[in-house]
Amino acid sequence: MVLPKNIDKIMKNVDNFVNELKVPVLNIDLSERQDLDLANLSKATNEQLEEYLDVFGGYKSFLEGQLGIYESKRGILDEAFDEGLFKMYYVLTEKYRIEGNKIPTKETLRGEAISENFSLKEIREKLMEMEAICKRLQGLKDSYSSAFNTISRIVALRSTMRDQI
Repeated sequence: MVLPKNIDKIMKNVDNFVNELKVPVLNIDLSERQDLDLANLSKATNEQLEEYLDVFGGYKSFLEGQLGIYESKRGILDEAFDEGLFKMYYVLTEKYRIEGNKIPTKETLRGEAISENFSLKEIREKLMEMEAICKRLQGLKDSYSSAFNTISRIVALRSTMRDQI
């Protein structure tokens, strides 16, 4: 789907701004996917738990970065959609006013605006996609955060129990 040029320009400007910060890029090797067995965490060795902490912490950080990227894109699309919708509200209400017809409800105007304006419809579809991506990334990030916190508690408990012996 091709977005209007101004949206692409804004997204490119955001990318350029972030790149100019010279913050090191967080790289993670995604070529090989690991299957992480959480069912037997209590039986895992300390070395295995440390490896899990590395993996979960790395993926959690990676997902936080990706979520930030997609949330910013969602924000741009949301603003573009609202601006386009308000412009269409104005055009349509003026049309009804000039024709001497009763102005429909806001919901009806919204439907008419989206159905008559291809760009607006396109932005709305892309916005819905971005919202779904953000929710999915948030869920993954929350899962990795939860797993990281669980493993951290196991390590802390083992350390406490070792200190008490």
